[in-house]
Amino acid sequence: MIYFKTTVRSFSQLGLRALTSGFWLINKEGAANWLGRRFFVPTPWRLSPEAAWTLDQGKPFALALENEKRVQGWVWGEAGPMVLLLHGWGGRAGQMDPLIRRLLQQGFRVAAFDLPGHGESTQGITNAFEFIKALELVLEVIPSPQAVIAHSLGAVLAVQTGLWLQVPLVLYSPIAHIQDNLLGWARATGMNINLFHHYFKRLETHYQQPLSRINPLERACELSSPVLLLHDQQDQAIALESSLDLAKRLPQVRLVTSQGLGHNRILADEGLFVEVMDFFRAQNLLPAT
Repeated sequence: MIYFKTTVRSFSQLGLRALTSGFWLINKEGAANWLGRRFFVPTPWRLSPEAAWTLDQGKPFALALENEKRVQGWVWGEAGPMVLLLHGWGGRAGQMDPLIRRLLQQGFRVAAFDLPGHGESTQGITNAFEFIKALELVLEVIPSPQAVIAHSLGAVLAVQTGLWLQVPLVLYSPIAHIQDNLLGWARATGMNINLFHHYFKRLETHYQQPLSRINPLERACELSSPVLLLHDQQDQAIALESSLDLAKRLPQVRLVTSQGLGHNRILADEGLFVEVMDFFRAQNLLPAT
């Protein structure tokens, strides 16, 4: 599972190994700073006109993290159960446009926000720990969500929300094991592994917790909430094995697979949305008619 694959095309594997190894020997902290700037600034997601229109229809809110980064979010709908949407690395709230529209048509309220470094939130270097901090702020200002739908790396936040609020979770193409995914990416690109470990150890020290504490696979067995997993068999960003691994750990889970939708188009699939509605119906979450 190679998740951050799209940011390394300008380097050959041998070239990156030589560059990062040399930099590591000369200046460890400088090398770590360079690594963050070069590989952990998300590539912007191009917003479609339809998605931009949907964002314009939402009620915007803005929050500030402790480091003064701005987090931009939106709420849609006036009544009905609240569903929180969480995008992944390199995505944005507007990417969830098909889900937002369909949920509103079904009578739900919807909340979504751009993670730090993404969309209309403050751009720059970011990480999963910072995503959790943003989530904590968002949950303080929006009505308590009664369900969460997440995509890709958003599963990290969804599992955390499930642990906090015990709400049903829908995970599209979820990442299961952050450490394995990142380590696989580092090895595939030729990254100096000592530099890689140092970068993440520095993050763990700053946020005073290990990466394993926010790792979905590590925390899955603690969830009491029911979970619906949706994953395409041809996903080239996060392999189906990620959902299969999660399914083995989750106490209450249903896994549905698709064919030919890949990692992102899966969000717009109408048939899978029917699965989501059936899942919500089983949890007595459908709006009153």
